[in-house]
Amino acid sequence: MVKFRCLYIVGFALTIFTMISCDNNSIQKQVEQFYTDSITIPYKKLSYVGNSQKNSLNDNYKYTMVIYMDSLSCSSCEIKHLNSWNKLLHYEQENIVKFVFIFTPSKENRNLTKDLYMESNFVHGIYIDNYGVFKNLNKNIPDNEMLHCFLLDKDNRIVLVGNPIRNDEMGKLFEKVIHHQYLLNISDRRQ
Repeated sequence: MVKFRCLYIVGFALTIFTMISCDNNSIQKQVEQFYTDSITIPYKKLSYVGNSQKNSLNDNYKYTMVIYMDSLSCSSCEIKHLNSWNKLLHYEQENIVKFVFIFTPSKENRNLTKDLYMESNFVHGIYIDNYGVFKNLNKNIPDNEMLHCFLLDKDNRIVLVGNPIRNDEMGKLFEKVIHHQYLLNISDRRQ
């Protein structure tokens, strides 16, 4: 009986390990494919909500950070955490990174999403994608929510995938990429 119980526990552990490994391989493949693509942001087809000036008209940024919440995401949960992005918004003021927050709420939650945003005191505007245009134009975006936050270069190619706010390692990578670009900007100005 004890041997059977130990064998069961070892088998269960191996099954869990295999599932986790397969999931990581799947995520790795999705990320590798994602890096080969570019992203289209249809600003004119998205509804802008916010008090801050639209940043879509300014193309002087070196990078664009896209934070995308699809209809399966908990929009109200995400809105509650928007203020955590405040610590990185200074990069936008320095014309290094443009931050684009795109919400695609379900039809029933559109007004709720707007209302929650207006109550949130988040200083940055957001875009509401009422018709799923962003995802339709970018079919390459994986369904995995962990991959819905990505940094784009000036040509809208993906440079980094992951949320620098929720993951310390991604935060360090984000800072390295931005710092490297900042150093390049300084040397460009000196020439």
